[in-house]
Amino acid sequence: MRGLIGLAVLWAGCAAAKKPAEAPAAPPPEPTVEPAPVAEVVPDDKRGAAYHFCGWPFNEGAADLEAMVPGLSWYYNWSSRPLSCSDGHGVGTHPLLAFGTVEFVPMAWGLIEGGAACDDGGACFRVDERSGGEPCAEVCGESDWSFDPAGACYACYHDGVSRQEFLDDVPTRAKYLLGYNEPNFKEQANLTPQVAADGWRHLEWVADQRDLKLVGPATNFCDPTPGVVHPGACIEAINGDRMFGLAWLERFYDACTDCRIDHQAVHAYSCGGVHWMVELMKTKAGMVPSKREHCSNSVQDEDEFGMDCGGNFCKACSPKTREHFSKPVWLTEFAPPQDDCKTDEPAALEALTIGFMSQELPKLREDPYVFRYAWFMPKVSMPNLHHVDLLVEDEAGVLNAQGRRYFER
Repeated sequence: MRGLIGLAVLWAGCAAAKKPAEAPAAPPPEPTVEPAPVAEVVPDDKRGAAYHFCGWPFNEGAADLEAMVPGLSWYYNWSSRPLSCSDGHGVGTHPLLAFGTVEFVPMAWGLIEGGAACDDGGACFRVDERSGGEPCAEVCGESDWSFDPAGACYACYHDGVSRQEFLDDVPTRAKYLLGYNEPNFKEQANLTPQVAADGWRHLEWVADQRDLKLVGPATNFCDPTPGVVHPGACIEAINGDRMFGLAWLERFYDACTDCRIDHQAVHAYSCGGVHWMVELMKTKAGMVPSKREHCSNSVQDEDEFGMDCGGNFCKACSPKTREHFSKPVWLTEFAPPQDDCKTDEPAALEALTIGFMSQELPKLREDPYVFRYAWFMPKVSMPNLHHVDLLVEDEAGVLNAQGRRYFER
């Protein structure tokens, strides 16, 4: 889910990937929001959030959700349904979701054993914290919060569900289905392009039952060092090809020749901006020329898949794959991480974040190639991917200066 160094979350002194164990707390009061009228998301209102609404002190889901409205049009949580959360802090069937004011987008986070049991009604997809997350605290604590895919913590937090269970979870107002989360990372969905392509038909099955548009897998840049296992490690190279974000995605599109993929997705983390990733995807589509000299030197250079084509920086080699790269893109995770901004001073990081938003949000909003974008975790404390929150951390439902900037209309 992260940039080159990936993600490790410290919670109560223990490291965890993605998110910490839930802190026990009394259930929040009943939401005071009156049922909102049915409202369709305005097509050019792209602003969203990637957020669980679960498991953080002072993270009372109803209050946090209400604080983001009306600037929040949609959100997802790496799971199949809005989470009620075992600590009572989730959003569940909050009126803002139930009446369509804020659109929830389900995600099939990963695929179990390549989808071997999907057709027989067995565990097919992985989704985040569907059971609420609290039972995983003890399991993960025993492994020092290791998210090695072979470990019990990984399986606990990323619950297994059948195709039918997933379908039953999907809210009636859903319009889209997001595909695998960072499949090119060992400690995320952890799939080869071929396995991901072979299993894509199971997402199509869900989407066909509910007439959902399908959004392709979201990749990110990662550490390609062979043999390492840590939160930012790429899956191993395939036939010598290192599985950086867009290289993995090209191989997936190459393998998924008959797949239905209506939109595509990507992640980007950089203090200097994120629209460069969007421009890089346009390069892959052949919509704009590559700025990399090696992509036009009539030589097959390292990380290219053919002469002046393929890999992360040159246009895709296959016309069919270039067609996939030309489809509307969702930036489903982005933020300026502290390590890249090279400061841990709060005021400086906040100022950099406001500058980042002023520079990047207009680009994302005005670029017709960008369909939607989502800030990664509006309230979170992550030492290895620390960025400025959008909500005041020790209060429920209060936007800070960055949150007011991000959610402004």
